[in-house]
Amino acid sequence: PFRDATFDAVVCAEVLEHVGDPRHVIAEVERVLKPGGSFVATVPFLVHIHGDPQDYGRYTDTFWRMVLTHAGFTDLAIERQGGFWAVQWDALREWVRVGRQHAGRRRWRWAVAARVLGRVREAAVAADVRCAPGSRLRQVTTGFGMAARKALP
Repeated sequence: PFRDATFDAVVCAEVLEHVGDPRHVIAEVERVLKPGGSFVATVPFLVHIHGDPQDYGRYTDTFWRMVLTHAGFTDLAIERQGGFWAVQWDALREWVRVGRQHAGRRRWRWAVAARVLGRVREAAVAADVRCAPGSRLRQVTTGFGMAARKALP
């Protein structure tokens, strides 16, 4: 319902995986942004499938760079938001969450495990930061943060 070139900025946080074809959303973002306007988005990659109401896809940084460039965005910045150890931590956290739901009388054990994992998270993030550039471990990510600018006429 918005006119062309209405907004200075558009933010999509954890939205694009919930639409059937994110290219249509990117095209609409480009349409409603003023020339030179900013687009910021975050998207998951290696995380559990979830509702809200649907969860359609995970795309690489190569996909996002292609889609944003094709839509006419410039000044692209796409950064990985979590590395190998963060992915492992998220998988363990999900395992504990599911286990706690089905634990019955042993639910307290899962609660203790969740607290321990909460303390391990900071170490996991620090380990990701220490991974050597070029390491295959740097190819694993929990998601991407993206920023782009609508091209000037």
